[in-house]
Amino acid sequence: MTGRTTVLLFASFLATLTTACQSAPNKPDGFPHKVHFELGDSEFVGLDGIEIREVWGTAPQYRPGESYLVRGTYRLDSLDTATLLLATTATSSQNSGPTEPTQLSQVAKGARDFELVHKMPTQGYPHLTFYNPSGSPFGGVYFGTGDTVLRVKRWSYAAP
Repeated sequence: MTGRTTVLLFASFLATLTTACQSAPNKPDGFPHKVHFELGDSEFVGLDGIEIREVWGTAPQYRPGESYLVRGTYRLDSLDTATLLLATTATSSQNSGPTEPTQLSQVAKGARDFELVHKMPTQGYPHLTFYNPSGSPFGGVYFGTGDTVLRVKRWSYAAP
């Protein structure tokens, strides 16, 4: 094999590897299943918004006791800072339990990526919600599949 052939083979290998890496999902450790999701009801103030790009889970569907990692992008325009929370609205009287640090992020005005993790404590509706500094919700989006999607909420968030 000549030096030129070796360089061409190596260049071809690098091009193939780059293409494979770009098309392969960025599977997070501990979350072996890419989880399908549908968007449910959402409500935002002005230009605020939350886009879910992908959901990974310890199970391939939403169910209590399993953990889910949600990746996406938020846009916060109405306030300088807020809290973004990944949680479940329970469909039973069972308590949803304490909030873990992996479920929330302090976010700043602008558009940025996020990654949050939540262990689903009970049957219910997963959601991402903005909270103002005084702790009141002021926007969010529900997601899931089938009966885990809240398609029509019957309340309105408070103004920021």
